[in-house]
Amino acid sequence: AFAGDPPPALRATLAEIARTTRAPELLAPLRRLAEQCADPAERAERIALLAELHDLDAVAWIAGQLADPAAVVRAAAVSAFASLRGAAAREELRHALEDADAAVVRAARIALAQAPQREELGSFVAGLAGDETERTACRSALLLLRHDVRADLEKLATRGVLAGAALAEVRTLYDVPQPLLEWELLGPFERDFALAGAADFATAAGGRATVQAALPHGFVDLKKSLAPRDRVAAYARATLDSQRARAARVALGSDDGVTVWVNGAPVHQQPGDRAWAPDQDHFEIALQAGRNELLLRIEQNGGDWSFNVKVSEEASGPLFEGVAERDAAQAPFDLAAWRAFALATAGDPARGKALFFSEQGPGCFRCHAVAGVGPKVGPDLRDVGTKYPRAELVTSILEPSQRIQEGYRATILTLLDGDLVSGLVTQESDGVVTLVDATGRARTLRAEQVKARRESKLSAMPNGLAEPLRKEELADLVSWLETLRQ
Repeated sequence: AFAGDPPPALRATLAEIARTTRAPELLAPLRRLAEQCADPAERAERIALLAELHDLDAVAWIAGQLADPAAVVRAAAVSAFASLRGAAAREELRHALEDADAAVVRAARIALAQAPQREELGSFVAGLAGDETERTACRSALLLLRHDVRADLEKLATRGVLAGAALAEVRTLYDVPQPLLEWELLGPFERDFALAGAADFATAAGGRATVQAALPHGFVDLKKSLAPRDRVAAYARATLDSQRARAARVALGSDDGVTVWVNGAPVHQQPGDRAWAPDQDHFEIALQAGRNELLLRIEQNGGDWSFNVKVSEEASGPLFEGVAERDAAQAPFDLAAWRAFALATAGDPARGKALFFSEQGPGCFRCHAVAGVGPKVGPDLRDVGTKYPRAELVTSILEPSQRIQEGYRATILTLLDGDLVSGLVTQESDGVVTLVDATGRARTLRAEQVKARRESKLSAMPNGLAEPLRKEELADLVSWLETLRQ
């Protein structure tokens, strides 16, 4: 019990006890402290704490803070109101999108992204230019809406509203392998049976079924769809239409072994006994223009019997205007030629510096600081021109995994849901690990989310960063790095 506003030390102690014990009897005193607080920054902290403790009795008072003169209070109130009211807060959150303060708008976008709706598309696109948290939230929202809003995004791209880094971000949404959902099944067969070719699928005698795979991974339960027996095999067929000949990325999981053919040609094999997990195997396939046939043979040793397949979509339409033509016209990347040119050509350091910091460039600035300025994901480049000769600078760009500086080897985490997360571990404590990927984006995971962890043989800096560059641009970039001698 206390009268008035207690001193700061006591307020901090009360907040910490409430956060640790989550004792319901402390909610009323915390609400009184929040209501009495005159300092905007501290009131924002108290609002956030009430939301963290899920104090539903504070909802009415927090709603009143949405109109507070202090932006820091409004932003905290937006996040807290969304947390406590859920979907019922949407009208207030949409109103907050029109706030004059960027922090309030950011809070509203992040909250709306948890259950996005098509009407908020414009705000999510604008949020792609925000900080890491806002950008990640908006990208997740657009990923959920991707099928419903593609036509809207294409109109924005055609009008030039969607361009630059935001357009590049949106393109990645339609380059993520998507599950194949419609399959024809044939089997089971004895293990020594094999189709003579893909065309035999239609005429071979055996049990048949047509199934609709389960989202989100496109999971097909063969044990449920076909007569289950041990030591057998079954075939699964799907068709893919492509407007042009292209390479496509495939993610596949199976229980047990699997063999894959595309248009009659074998493209992948994973023998042995394993439990299904989504997207265990990753490989590329060549698709022809028109219809393509994907055929799988899935072994069954015993127990469960299943598979899933995802294939990257075609980069077509206004969002990818010119991309296919540019890719087709671009000569194959010749590592030796690029290296020889960069070693023999004195580039322009000024152009190299501009390329280093360009959003449309290889993105060096997202991970490397220069003389302490910038992110600390990769090594600071303040004296890289002193430490390394030009030949090693060229190699570090073209083949970053040839020589990995201590502490900058990538770590690969396998999550319980089957996803893989790769990047540089930048922080690890109290059962929480933070990785930063090759684009400079951070992801924080709890220990209980991680199934397995291993160190990669590759650098956290990915191969292929130089491939979109012209040879002259590579020479410019190396020439600027040579000037960094502190």
